[in-house]
Amino acid sequence: MDSKHIHKLAKYKIIDDPFDYQDLDDELLTKYKHFEDEFERLYLGKLNQYKLKDCFFYIKNDFSCNAFARNKRGYNIIGITNGYAIQMFEAFDEKYFSSISILLLSLVNLNEVSITDGYADLHEINNFRVNKFMLDCSTQFTFGHEFQHILQFNSSKIIVDSYRSENLDLSEFDIKRHAWELDADWFAMWEVLKYIFEVKREYKIKDDNIFKCLLFLGLGSVCITKTLSYFGAWNFKQKVQKIDFYTKKYSHPHPLVRLLNIIDGFYDQIVDLFPNLNIDKQSLLNNALGTIKIYFNSFAPNKEIITDIFNDMDLNLDTANNYKSELYDVSINDDAIRTLLIKRGINFEQSN
Repeated sequence: MDSKHIHKLAKYKIIDDPFDYQDLDDELLTKYKHFEDEFERLYLGKLNQYKLKDCFFYIKNDFSCNAFARNKRGYNIIGITNGYAIQMFEAFDEKYFSSISILLLSLVNLNEVSITDGYADLHEINNFRVNKFMLDCSTQFTFGHEFQHILQFNSSKIIVDSYRSENLDLSEFDIKRHAWELDADWFAMWEVLKYIFEVKREYKIKDDNIFKCLLFLGLGSVCITKTLSYFGAWNFKQKVQKIDFYTKKYSHPHPLVRLLNIIDGFYDQIVDLFPNLNIDKQSLLNNALGTIKIYFNSFAPNKEIITDIFNDMDLNLDTANNYKSELYDVSINDDAIRTLLIKRGINFEQSN
């Protein structure tokens, strides 16, 4: 966004505390410019499709890692913090996605030689960089999630001043807000899937096993992003603050509920669009968790992040799935979400 728009929106208090990075050194400038260009490109691509007006993106001066959506006085604002740009580049640095780590992922697939070969073949494709692909998938997810909040705001009758932030806070619980978060995650995974298919076409990938590996890595990227965010692991030199499992508390659903929703939603979309791939849910889950495990063994080897996730799954899987189903029912009975589903021609039904 050019400086004139930033100044005008800040002057009239449509946006808060914009971050000016133009005079920083080249390395930092490149990082901020990358995300600004990418988010604005993605936003611009949606405007005509959804007939939205007064849409703006900006970077907020805030060192936390956060993304947000806001509708204020009719302006549709999507933003990230400057901390997001720095920490996302660090999280998806190439050093955490070496060839050794990617090939180790084949250990998840000891009984599927074809998938093992698919990871190796993917790594050999010219100009394909695993860390860039996963950063791009993460960006697609973050944008898609915040954009769905914009659509929710515009589909709702209460849009005078609506705000959603990705960071968990201890605000008063609202089940509708929990439902909106899962709905935004589902939409975001659709954006990730479309991006993965674009990559498949760009690199002329015709082998189904390589395509499967792209799907596994794309899902793994999103799971890594959510795990970093909710387990407070961005600054891995500090103590990780584990969030005890909960259901009807706080501003966002527990990360386990969101991860299960993301995996289930992604699986349903794959089955619907690519039935011939014959991907089973257990394989998708194994590869997503395998990606997380290998990543955090490299990113934060002295932390218990993976152990915490597996323990939460062992102890709370049924409760998490039941709550996820309850939120699904809340979603399809919510006027804003229901209207959006009908407009897209998406079939939905009450869960059992």
